[in-house]
Amino acid sequence: MAPLVGFPLAPNQSVPTRKAASNPPPLWLLHLWVHVRAILLIVGVVMFLVWRISADNSESFANSSVSASSAASSTEEHTDRTGTLVVGNTDGDGAYIHVTPSLDNRITAWSDGTEVQSVGKSIYTNSRWWDHVQDPAGNVGWMASEYLAIK
Repeated sequence: MAPLVGFPLAPNQSVPTRKAASNPPPLWLLHLWVHVRAILLIVGVVMFLVWRISADNSESFANSSVSASSAASSTEEHTDRTGTLVVGNTDGDGAYIHVTPSLDNRITAWSDGTEVQSVGKSIYTNSRWWDHVQDPAGNVGWMASEYLAIK
């Protein structure tokens, strides 16, 4: 083997040779590494999809927040309500306050007669009107307008 370029040799030294490769890792370890990489890839893809879906939902929620007057032209007449509203018309079942104006993401239920405070405009989305309210516990969210009356 030729000496390495730029490698000084003393007169009594022999030319260094390359060491033989050490033993490769066991086959099971290579298989484990391949599986770990595959699982990490799948987890990454799932996390990206969840992020993308949640971003799409928040955009559609923002786009659905139209004023009540423009929504009323395509639906039944509805006016924004301010001040204190009272839960009612639930046949004793109570009404839920929701994180978003949809039937998902419930916070808690309130019985008939419970007073809530209006904190914003009503919107029409998911085939119904929703009032932006604060409940007696301090939760701010959305309640279906059909279960709220002006006090």
